[in-house]
Amino acid sequence: MNPLSTRPNRWRPITVFNLLVGLLFSLSALGQTISQPGFYIVKGSFNWSEANSDAVQRGGHLATITSQSEQNVVSALVDGQPGEHFLLGATDSLSEGEWKWVTGEPFFYKNWGDGEPNNQLNEDMLYILNRSGNFWNDGNGAGKTGGYILEIETQPDKPVSLKSTYKEINGKFTWKQAYEDAIQR
Repeated sequence: MNPLSTRPNRWRPITVFNLLVGLLFSLSALGQTISQPGFYIVKGSFNWSEANSDAVQRGGHLATITSQSEQNVVSALVDGQPGEHFLLGATDSLSEGEWKWVTGEPFFYKNWGDGEPNNQLNEDMLYILNRSGNFWNDGNGAGKTGGYILEIETQPDKPVSLKSTYKEINGKFTWKQAYEDAIQR
């Protein structure tokens, strides 16, 4: 007899640890990677407007990077995503060269790559590139990307709550088929 099975076959109490592990697993299954409180990678095929709307629906906004410490946190997120580039929450679409964060925060901190922003092909949206230094680049925002960086403001006395984009799809799928179907949505 297994000494761990001395209890009747009932649900075991759920601990905070179990809940946190389940939450982290669920988020990574949705294509989100958690690294530091408040910043998440949301993978998927988004143009800038779609990403901006999706971030708001999730209870946050496209990430704003206003300091070297925030740049370091976001860099740690994108370092594990080779070859990807992700949308951030800044644009100069209202006035060329006058970059503004979606939150209205001052646009003082910058991490532009060499020769950027260059407005080549009327580029008005901000990307972070997963290359040496994780520098910023301006892009036109119309093309689809590998995703975006979501920022949810954290407060010490309030837990972070991500709004779910869960959708039930009925049918029999292999894991690969389900994954491919989810990516297409």
